[in-house]
Amino acid sequence: MTLKEFSLVAGALALLLSFNVQALPITLATDESALFNFDLTTEGSAPFTNVEIVFDVTGPGGGELFDFDIYGELFGVDFVTTFSDLPIGLFSSNVPDGDWAADGLFSVGFTATTGPVTITQLYATGNAATGAPVLIDGKLVPAPATLALLGLGLAGIRYNRRRKIEAA
Repeated sequence: MTLKEFSLVAGALALLLSFNVQALPITLATDESALFNFDLTTEGSAPFTNVEIVFDVTGPGGGELFDFDIYGELFGVDFVTTFSDLPIGLFSSNVPDGDWAADGLFSVGFTATTGPVTITQLYATGNAATGAPVLIDGKLVPAPATLALLGLGLAGIRYNRRRKIEAA
C-alpha cells in the first residue's frame, strides 16, 4: 500500500469513526455524562405547549443513582434546573407552558452518580402551535473526542488534497 492510499484510508477511517451512530440503550459508567438535544420544530411549529420529557433509566443492581439536568437551549447552554441523586426507573417531567421549552429547542443531560446506569428510552412530547401532537426522540450530542476525530479526518483529507494539487 502506498503512502497516498494509506492517507486516504486513514482519513476515511477517522471520518467513519467520528460519526456518533450509537442509539439507545446507552450505558454510562460512574461519573460519566451524556447530553441529548431535542428539536421539536422538526415535527411542528412553535410555540409548543404541554411539553413533557419521558425517560427510562435502569441499572444492574437496582440501587444506582443519577443526576438529570435540563437546559433551555441546545448543546447544554442556558441551564434551567437539575434533579440530583434520582433512583433508577421510568420518569416523566412536565414543562410549564410558556416557559423555556416553548420554542421546542432544549437539551437534557444525564450523569451516573453511583454505579453504571443505562438509558433505555428518552423522548419528548408536546403540542405544536397548530394543536397537533409532537413526539420526538432525543439526539445524542457527540463527545469532544468524537469531534476531535472528525477534525483529524478532515485535516488528513485536506492535507492529501493539498499535496496532490502541489504535485500537479
